[in-house]
Amino acid sequence: MTQKLFIYGTLKSGEPNCWLIDNLCKLKHIQEPPRPAITKDTYPLVTDPQTDHVPILVARRGKGNKIKGEVIEVSEKGASVLDEFEGLDKEGEYKRISIAVENHLGETENCICYAYNGSEKEICRLLKLDFISSYTAENQSYSGSEEDKKFGEEISAKILDQ
Repeated sequence: MTQKLFIYGTLKSGEPNCWLIDNLCKLKHIQEPPRPAITKDTYPLVTDPQTDHVPILVARRGKGNKIKGEVIEVSEKGASVLDEFEGLDKEGEYKRISIAVENHLGETENCICYAYNGSEKEICRLLKLDFISSYTAENQSYSGSEEDKKFGEEISAKILDQ
């Protein structure tokens, strides 16, 4: 069984952590390449200087911009790798939300998406930052890290039994 996931930041094609999506594709945990999409509603997307300008989507529908990203269909094991990589349900990391997007064919798809999972105080701080509609490493200073890559490889090996 697969899950549709909307990705908007460092996991997108050509961005610093796209190697993880590429690896899941090679291992057949993602069957098709990522497809372009945009959120149907507006959301605040920021890059936080306190976290090396990592892109953060805040679950405040109706604020911000429509967000450009990609849709992937990922296996349950592949989703587990991404959940671990994104720190699912850990304070100050990410939680899953449901989100509607318009795909490259103009069709609506319901997906899951990683949104910020922090305190209300932190959310208020993030909402004071400039909102963007599309994250690219070209216009942001985050470039990934060897620690991220090592962590991603370790959890992939653990979860996917490589």
